[in-house]
Amino acid sequence: MWRCNACGERLRVPCRTCAQCGNPTGIASNVALAGEDHDALSQRLKACKHECKALGPSAVQALRGCEELIREHARVSINIQPESLLNLLQDPRICWLNLNDNLRAGVMLTYPAEFAAKRLGIEKIVFGPDGDHLVYGALNLGSIGLYSYGACCVYLDARAIARQVSFLEENSFFYLTQNGPSLSLQVPAGVRALWSSVHNLAIVKHHKDLACRGKWNIRDLSALILVSGGDKKTDRFIEAQVHQPFTSQAITEIVFARRRYRPVKARGIVGSAATLSRRIGEHLLAARGTIKVRIVED
Repeated sequence: MWRCNACGERLRVPCRTCAQCGNPTGIASNVALAGEDHDALSQRLKACKHECKALGPSAVQALRGCEELIREHARVSINIQPESLLNLLQDPRICWLNLNDNLRAGVMLTYPAEFAAKRLGIEKIVFGPDGDHLVYGALNLGSIGLYSYGACCVYLDARAIARQVSFLEENSFFYLTQNGPSLSLQVPAGVRALWSSVHNLAIVKHHKDLACRGKWNIRDLSALILVSGGDKKTDRFIEAQVHQPFTSQAITEIVFARRRYRPVKARGIVGSAATLSRRIGEHLLAARGTIKVRIVED
C-alpha cells in the first residue's frame, strides 16, 4: 500500500500530489507518473482483451497463459560491461551510478555533450524532476538481456526495487521525434506501468502476437518481450527505470554471455577477446559470494 509521506494518507496508486492534504507525496516522480497512468493502462488492457475475445477461446486462453508466465518470471535486468561489474563486486559499499552521475563527476570525458543534453531533457520531461536519478534496465523473463549495453546481464532483487521502479512500453528515445532543428516528445496515455502492473503492459504491447498461437513457453515469450541483436538502435524491450543507486547487495543473479563480450577500449586492457572473456569469467565466479553466476556460450 502506498502512503503520502506528508500526511500518511493511504493511496490507491502512487501519485505526485496527495488528494487529502494537497502536498507532494514524496514518491519518486517516475513511480508517481506510472501510478497516475494506471487507469489508462487498465483501459488499454480491457480493449485488448475484448479484441482477443472476438478471435475465439484459444486467443483468450493464450493471453491468460502468458499473463501467468510473465507474473511468475518477470524480473528487472541491467546489462553492464564486465569490467565495470567487477569493480562493483569488489566492495558492497560501491554504488552503481547512472550516466548523469558519471558526467557530473567528470568520469566520462569523451561522452558527446549534445547527446547528454538530449538524454537529460528526455529524462526530465518523461519522468519528472527525479528523471536524472534513474538507472535504466529492462523487463526480462530470463534471457541474456540487452547485450548491446554489456555482456553481463545483472538481475536485481525485486523486493529491493519494487517500490522504486517504473516501466515504459518502449525505450524513452522512441517517443522523441526530430524534424530538422525541431524536437517533439509525446508519451501517450497508458504506456507506463508499476511493478504490480508490468505484466499488463507486456500483454497490451504484444497481445496481437500472443493471440496468434495457442500456447507459449517461457523461452519464446522471453524472446518476444526482449529483443537484442547487439545494436542499441534496433533493440526492442519494455524499459525499466529504477530510482535508486544500487550496490552488489541488490544483485541476485549475473549472466555472462561470453561470446557477446567486446573488450572496452581503455589503457591496461590488453589481450584477445577470448582470453579476456575467460579471465573475466574466472573473476566473476571468484567474486560471486551469494550471487548466482551463470556463464553462457550464447
